[in-house]
Amino acid sequence: MIKPGSSKTKLFENLLCIGKTGRALWRAALPSMPDTFVETSLSEAGILALSLSGYRLVIDPATGGEIRRDFVK
Repeated sequence: MIKPGSSKTKLFENLLCIGKTGRALWRAALPSMPDTFVETSLSEAGILALSLSGYRLVIDPATGGEIRRDFVK
């Protein structure tokens, strides 16, 4: 039985920052479900991340928080 609000799809947060000790410092939240990040690059604004669902996000490299989201597909 599936509980309301749950999904059979597992969350795959594949954009993360790994610290010097090997621990994950943060994981960027996906813009939709199911989804995955398919491309990343650095810019002056932050980390640019493109998702399979067609979103381009600007991610704060210090916190992993979303700065901006645009639908570009």
